[in-house]
Formats: sequence, structure tokens, C-alpha cells
Amino acid sequence: MAEGKRVEYSQGWADMICELVVDGKSLRTICLADDMPARSTVLKWLNDHVDFADQYARAREAQQDTYAEEIIHIADTAKDANIARLQIDARKWHASKLAPKRYGDKVDVGVDGQIAITVRKLAVDADTD
Repeated sequence: MAEGKRVEYSQGWADMICELVVDGKSLRTICLADDMPARSTVLKWLNDHVDFADQYARAREAQQDTYAEEIIHIADTAKDANIARLQIDARKWHASKLAPKRYGDKVDVGVDGQIAITVRKLAVDADTD
């Protein structure tokens, strides 16, 4: 498994990487492609270029919406309920960890020490495919 190539930073690379992230690809998957920068290179860019780090953070947030849309698609088109459940649970877990305020469980700790957990359901706009 060869990691991608080492290249110089450009806004074009940043845009391409962020577009793939929004589409649901992991940075690991993106960087394993022969025509993409090495993961270590992208991580260096994230450290060295504040604008890219901000763009990447927004792309990761948008990625969670992509996962939410995929959940609906999987549920509507699944032929095997067990595989669908696994795919859906993986996307829900990932979304809850990367966007906990939006997709994570809400944990309230009362003054008396009581803990209440509210499980949030993923909401998807009705106009999505």
C-alpha cells in the first residue's frame, strides 16, 4: 500500500482534498491514491496553512451531513438488513464523534449528580435524494 506523492501546497490541492472529504472520503483513503499527496504532506499543510485548516474543518463538518444522507439512502435501498444496520451504525458513530453537538448524544448532569442521556436522531432535510 503506497501512500501518495509529496507535492507543494496549492489552493487547487486544498480544494480537491476538501471536496473529497465532503463527499465522504477519509483522508487516509484520499491519500492512498497514487495521484494524491501523501497523508503526511496533507497533515503538514494543515499545520502550516491556517486557511486550509479552516477549509478542511468546514469540509469535515459537511462530511457528517453526507453521512446522514447516506444513512437514509442505505435504509431505503438495502437488500440485506444486517449489512445495512452495520453501515448505518458506522456512519452514525462517525458523525456523533466528529460533530457531537449536532449528531451526538446529549448528556445532562443535574445539580444532584443525576445523569440524563438523550439520544439524538439524525435529521435529514426532506428535499434530499
